[in-house]
Amino acid sequence: MDYAHPNGDPILSPKEFYTWWFEADPATGLIRVGSEDIIGHNILITYKDPFPIDNLDAVMVGAGYWSTGEMRVESNYPEVYLCPSIGNLLQNREIQSSSVAFGGTAKKAVDGQWGDNTFCEYCTEDDSKHVCASTRRQDVYNAPFFRIDMGWRYHIGAIRLVVPTDGRPEQSRNLAMYVGQSGFRSDYLCTVAGDARGDNIWPCDPGVEAKGSFVSIWGNVNEFKVLPEEFGLRICEIEAYMKQTQYDQIFFTLAKFNRGKGLQKPAATNTSSHSVEI
Repeated sequence: MDYAHPNGDPILSPKEFYTWWFEADPATGLIRVGSEDIIGHNILITYKDPFPIDNLDAVMVGAGYWSTGEMRVESNYPEVYLCPSIGNLLQNREIQSSSVAFGGTAKKAVDGQWGDNTFCEYCTEDDSKHVCASTRRQDVYNAPFFRIDMGWRYHIGAIRLVVPTDGRPEQSRNLAMYVGQSGFRSDYLCTVAGDARGDNIWPCDPGVEAKGSFVSIWGNVNEFKVLPEEFGLRICEIEAYMKQTQYDQIFFTLAKFNRGKGLQKPAATNTSSHSVEI
């Protein structure tokens, strides 16, 4: 492991934060830890507890050697922030779709749920198993889309699409992702997903300044034209993530963390443990 950046700056810098995600399923005993912001990606640790507890009500977070003893001084002790959904900018944001099919309303694409990543054509709109959104086929004059208003202008680095695996292949071909101030195809083209089926992260193409307050996903009408009219753009979840650099400063990271209830109050700097509600 390298303990310094190429320019000699230490990796554990007072000007930088590093993010990890943690996920535990009390029902199955599966515990996973990964790096960066996107849950389920960059997995570092996977453990299956053979005797899972009924309810997981406590998680211990520590910094080991650097958080105790003579090394714990004001100039170098680490800070730990516990936050839900710190990376995804789209969850529960305002969303519009060009149309609705099979009860797959637009809000289902930003509700944080995607089930088994299949689309339920025979479920009612309020069925708990119906967690994916769908448009109708539409045409060249009225292309199918989802448009999400982030409420603030961000520089987007990557978009995650969770697209049903049980649909017609044409429904997930050549999906275009845009970022900008209008929510239309005049915005910056982040990238095009040739085959979007499954759970994939799509980085914006190099050189694209994907900045704006809207993220929009557009179906390809040339692919869709062979489909029945009610078969359009289907997506179980859309997520967007800020563009990150190696040397992001604290205020950039804190801005990313300041969502929902905001930052937790700092714990006292002593050796006792602290409970944090998230």
